[in-house]
Amino acid sequence: MRTMITILMIATVCISSQLKADGYEPRINEEAAIYDIPFNTQHIYGEVMLERALAVNFETAEEAYINDIPFDTQGVAKKAMAAASAEQRFTASEEAYIDDIPFNTEIIARENI
Repeated sequence: MRTMITILMIATVCISSQLKADGYEPRINEEAAIYDIPFNTQHIYGEVMLERALAVNFETAEEAYINDIPFDTQGVAKKAMAAASAEQRFTASEEAYIDDIPFNTEIIARENI
């Protein structure tokens, strides 16, 4: 089992390195789907939520800069994370419902906030 995991990890690194060398940087989901590589969905959810929170934070910061409105960046980030968490939880619930996978929404919420 360990040997198989090690081989998969090495293959993932090699594939990623080659794709990056070719100028293509796919998202983890795409890579996993294309090459049938097992991956950690919790980690992906965390990355996606952080991406969304940063995007919302940036948009708010841009807006505040244009309108010369003072704002609390930490507060914006917290609100963005909460919004991303709520959105992600819904997606996770939807996926679990479609695939009939049992899961604990309370834990998902706690980990993502």
